[in-house]
Amino acid sequence: MLFGRRVVVLSVCICIFSSPVRGSDVSLVVESINRQLLAGQVERIDVLRVSDDFFTLIRISPGDFERYPHKRHTLHLAEQDAAKLAVVLERLKLTQLMDPPDLRWEVVFLDASGNRLHSIFLDKAYWYGKGRKGYIDGDMFSFGSSLIKWLEKRVQD
Repeated sequence: MLFGRRVVVLSVCICIFSSPVRGSDVSLVVESINRQLLAGQVERIDVLRVSDDFFTLIRISPGDFERYPHKRHTLHLAEQDAAKLAVVLERLKLTQLMDPPDLRWEVVFLDASGNRLHSIFLDKAYWYGKGRKGYIDGDMFSFGSSLIKWLEKRVQD
């Protein structure tokens, strides 16, 4: 009986400490991006888009993304655009994700010198929607649809 409780406690500890981002850190991910957006530190966003119809035998990961054929779009952010994007990011409703998604969008936040500040990757279209799973600054999440809707209004394939 004592052995069984130890196994359960150990299993719970492993699950908690092996997750990529812990509870309070989830909101910090978006807060960091929004702080720089609202301070005017993000001058432009590069959006890289691999077609949902592009067939691969393996999932496209962040490290492999630029190797695949993609279109690049650059969005220059005015102050009001940055404020709107900050609201969009606040609405993402992040939850931790365990299975890596098959990515089709990369959103790179750049400063005036072209330095990468943050990156967000979004998955391809599935029955439940598109752009609902991905990575923010290297951590896996599932999200609400606010960002993909914002991107689709501004990026035409």
